[in-house]
Amino acid sequence: MDEPPMGPSLTRRSFLTQLLAGSVAGGALVSSVLAWAWPNLAALADGAHGLQAAGPLYREARFVLGTIVEVTVDHTQRSLARRAAREALAEITRVDRLLSIFRKNSEISRLNRGAGRWPVQVTNEVVRLLAFAQEVWERTAGAFDPTIFALMEGWGWYRPRPAPPSSEEVAAMREAVGFGTITINPGRRQVRLHRPGVRIDLGGIGKGYAMDCAIAVLRRMGIQRALINAGGELYALGDGDRSAPFPVAVFTPSRRVQIDKPFPLQGAAVASSGNDERSIRWEDLTIGHLFDPRTGYPVTAVEGTSVLAPTATAADAYSTAVFVLGPQAGARLIEETPSLEGLIVEHPGAGDRRVPWQSRNWPAPKRL
Repeated sequence: MDEPPMGPSLTRRSFLTQLLAGSVAGGALVSSVLAWAWPNLAALADGAHGLQAAGPLYREARFVLGTIVEVTVDHTQRSLARRAAREALAEITRVDRLLSIFRKNSEISRLNRGAGRWPVQVTNEVVRLLAFAQEVWERTAGAFDPTIFALMEGWGWYRPRPAPPSSEEVAAMREAVGFGTITINPGRRQVRLHRPGVRIDLGGIGKGYAMDCAIAVLRRMGIQRALINAGGELYALGDGDRSAPFPVAVFTPSRRVQIDKPFPLQGAAVASSGNDERSIRWEDLTIGHLFDPRTGYPVTAVEGTSVLAPTATAADAYSTAVFVLGPQAGARLIEETPSLEGLIVEHPGAGDRRVPWQSRNWPAPKRL
């Protein structure tokens, strides 16, 4: 199915918001809205699919994090389910405001303005998130790098450009990329970007972190079974002894490769990455939004990746990292990381239908 057409007065955001406005009240239409608005969605979940639930499923959705985020809560008390879903979405909105590069007063924007000048005071949670991002950066030899802002902007994702950048321009962009130029001081709650022009963009990890924060809110409110779907990135809250899992289906962004059958997701997260979901087209070139920070160029060897992890933060970051690393190095990273399971689909040639690589225990997440 093609993406719905949008006229000059109807932006993607307003289109989705209008669809959402008609679907949130009843809750039953949100999944179909997602499936229509994102035909290349990498992961879908739709309620309990006949599995035993504690009570009626309550759904609430909001446009945040640049996508539609849906929270489904299973509880016998509808009033508590409604309040929990709304509190979870409020928490996701809070994190979005904290980390967004498009808000001048966010902590990340303040941090970016101090690049090459001085250390910036940040909250404990930003320190912890950046410390985890640094850990992933180190483990992936720079394939995951939150200082990707210069490449996203330079290739036209944040500022339209009439043609692709030259090799000289890409080389200049790379000078402003490198997590190794950052110092994190947890004791003082300070972060310093030593090199002028370096800017942080947490698009490869922020959505997962926001989901984990929302799951923490649901747990504090006594919710034992819930699902958060942030544009296809999923976390299923639940305990195997007390609640049923949510069935989840995963497919490649272009839908050229069928990924097995639906599998149960419970007490874990799954995130998927694929360049077919978003692209920029020039006359002789189409690029995706996922870049290799080590080269400065878009990644083309992989069509899609999915990673299962105990937290949405980890699933988000490692799905991006595996996509950038490519089939061999990405598979090795998954196998060498005790808490991860995953699959990788190489980019197919004309008419080719490739069988995806899957880790040994996919789709069952490993338990630590």
